[in-house]
Amino acid sequence: MKKRNINKLLENFISVILCSMTMISSCAGAEIADETPEQNCDKEKASKDLETAKAVLQQGGNATALLKTIVTQCPGTTQGTKALAALSGLLMKQGECDKAVSIIESKFDKDAEGPAASKTRRILALCRLELGKKDMAAKELEQEVDQAEDEEHKIKIAADIANDLWRTGHYPEAVKYYASFYQGATEAEKNFIKQRVINALDSKIPIADLKQLYDSLKESGGFPTGYLAYKLAKVFYHTRQYTACQKLLAGIVAAFPDHPLIKQTKQFLERMRERFKVDPRALGVILPLSGKYKIFGEKVLHAMEMAAEPLKKKGMALIIRDSAGNADQAAKMVHDLVFNEHVIAIVGPLLSATARAAALKAEELSVPLIAISQAEGLPELGTYIFRHFLTDKILAKALADYAVKELGYKKFGILYPNHPYGKGLMNAFWDELKTLGGEVTACESYPYDTTTFTDEVKKLVGRYYVDARPEYWRFRNDNRKKYKSPTRWRHALEKFLQNGLTPVVDFDALFIPDYYKTVSLIGPALAFEDIEVDQDNDYLKRKLMDKYKNILHRPLKLVRLLGANGWNNQKLIERCDKYCFGAIFVDAWNPASDDPKVQAFIADYSKSFNETPGPIEAFGFDTLKLVRSVIETTKPDSREALRNALVMMKPFDGLTGKTRFNSDGEAEKSLFYFKVTKDGFETINEVEGGDTKEKASGGGT
Repeated sequence: MKKRNINKLLENFISVILCSMTMISSCAGAEIADETPEQNCDKEKASKDLETAKAVLQQGGNATALLKTIVTQCPGTTQGTKALAALSGLLMKQGECDKAVSIIESKFDKDAEGPAASKTRRILALCRLELGKKDMAAKELEQEVDQAEDEEHKIKIAADIANDLWRTGHYPEAVKYYASFYQGATEAEKNFIKQRVINALDSKIPIADLKQLYDSLKESGGFPTGYLAYKLAKVFYHTRQYTACQKLLAGIVAAFPDHPLIKQTKQFLERMRERFKVDPRALGVILPLSGKYKIFGEKVLHAMEMAAEPLKKKGMALIIRDSAGNADQAAKMVHDLVFNEHVIAIVGPLLSATARAAALKAEELSVPLIAISQAEGLPELGTYIFRHFLTDKILAKALADYAVKELGYKKFGILYPNHPYGKGLMNAFWDELKTLGGEVTACESYPYDTTTFTDEVKKLVGRYYVDARPEYWRFRNDNRKKYKSPTRWRHALEKFLQNGLTPVVDFDALFIPDYYKTVSLIGPALAFEDIEVDQDNDYLKRKLMDKYKNILHRPLKLVRLLGANGWNNQKLIERCDKYCFGAIFVDAWNPASDDPKVQAFIADYSKSFNETPGPIEAFGFDTLKLVRSVIETTKPDSREALRNALVMMKPFDGLTGKTRFNSDGEAEKSLFYFKVTKDGFETINEVEGGDTKEKASGGGT
């Protein structure tokens, strides 16, 4: 077989394209003489018109009408065939393939031969591809190759077709034709084809077409089957079709031992095998055990080790890793636990940044991760990510439901700190109120490190921007001239602003999404601005009503204080005293519960570590015990099996209430409502799955 040069073929092919578009007879080569030309066809005039069309096109003009005339008057002739090739090429270039197909089907002589006829058939096939008729196009292109007189001619036609398909953006079809003549090409031609095909596989062929292309070429076993299989294996890996991925990789190793990608393929296959090797008795834990947040990580680890104690007797082990509070480190620890320790699942991390980084890596490696974190959108990162913690949405929904549905409140004020915890709860609570028909009538924020709240509370009730109050201007106009001394006027004004300028308390309840230390400072500031809290004490209510009616001469408006889990510390009662009595907050951890397992945990933890456990320790204990329960019950032998078991598990009754995961991996928990009293936090009821159930009251400190 004669040696050919692909680059030269490309140059010739492009030349043919240009020539066929302008229909220069010297470029086209000899045509078969027409046997039955149309009676009204003036071939001499048609030839001159073709030359004219050529000149018009060279000058950038529009020769469409002239070419149409030749095609119409001289179908089946040499001139008509040339004009048809040029016209259909112009239409295809202009994006009017439907018109090109229509005119070819009506005017083309299917038995015609020569370069122009071949070009017309090519344009017809390309336009069918553009119109989505791939089967018809493939058949027509195959027929063109099959009609070649010898092997060398077939290769040339296949090369022309491949380049034409590439030029018009039909890359999967182009790859097929490059593959069809690859074996007969010279080394230079093979290098050119290889570069072009690998380029197509890497960036030009949609993922949806790769499988179809592989299926059409795999039987040949030649180029580019190995490259295509490797690319498809990577696609399968990223789309979680792991069995198919491993099968392809193993196939490359067996069929192409000398393939250029064989080293990468073997490494990829080994990583896949290590990744899916699972020890059902190994459970990973990632916590901040060094650095700024070490104290929290150690508290949770103590609780987890308590929950895992029964596992050790059954041969199970906790494989503990330190995130150091660093996102990159957390992701590396996930990789280590999967590839080196082969854990069946991972519990943790705690912090938002580390939880997100670990979750992304865990999802990539398809290992269940049960985070104890409030990080926004964690379970949304993938199907293997779970969260066992209270989110802003869970807390806000429970509190808003109780305030609107149980207490009947419609209007709310919000006083929140300008930090993530406060802003997150504020937004979530406001959103929930909207869905329930509630209304926020006053909202103010304060810096996270604030210790005095006079200005913020004044703004909340309309006592800060006094020049916006008509009462202020009436007092000023009526009294300013009475006081000659500036000092006396200032004292009179201050007295009016404190006692005469009535606070605008146009809300039934005030939500303060902050921690107990700050709340205890806000309580007295509210009282100073005449925001009286509802303590559910009839005697105190009567005294207050008498005071406002007989002394201050204005009606009484009692306000209920509302809070979230940041309030759940008995020191709130000591610090806030009567200013917070009657307030209601929501949490999942009730240390005063009469549940035996809660009291046993508190006693055991206190004895072992010489400190009283709080909510984070309780969540750590519950998370580990929840996973332990699922493993013991379902005995999963793969990470996927454990993931499915977590989704399908029955409600788990733990220290922090009943818990189950929804299909998205978010914990659905039963929560407790607490009322602040002088004797402690009174449990007033429990909410479970959105339904409120009355509970026996239980005080305690």
